[in-house]
Amino acid sequence: MAAHPGAVEVSQLVTAPDLNGRLPLRLASPDRPGLLEARGRMWGPDGSGALRRGSAKARADLVAWWSAAEGWNEAAGRLLELGPDGIREELARQAAEGRPGEESEESRTSRESRDASKD
Repeated sequence: MAAHPGAVEVSQLVTAPDLNGRLPLRLASPDRPGLLEARGRMWGPDGSGALRRGSAKARADLVAWWSAAEGWNEAAGRLLELGPDGIREELARQAAEGRPGEESEESRTSRESRDASKD
């Protein structure tokens, strides 16, 4: 993993009589990381069977995650602005109408009874 100024890295070492492993994780910047890098390596003693060595690397771009988290914060803020009564009304509306892209209980029941009558 390339060194980044301000990066935080945590490494876990696992040892056992028949297998050893190391897993380092790095956040490019701890305050609001845009990249998570992980590596893993396993090794066993000579003659330990088919798996003597293994390794893997992964990188995750966290920009989309932060964007979704901001959307969640904004939605939670709008809900809190409604106050307790407004939240109850919004939850009742969502239960009756369903959230966008979600089928309401009433339309699901209607569809299921239609499907059952076809049989």
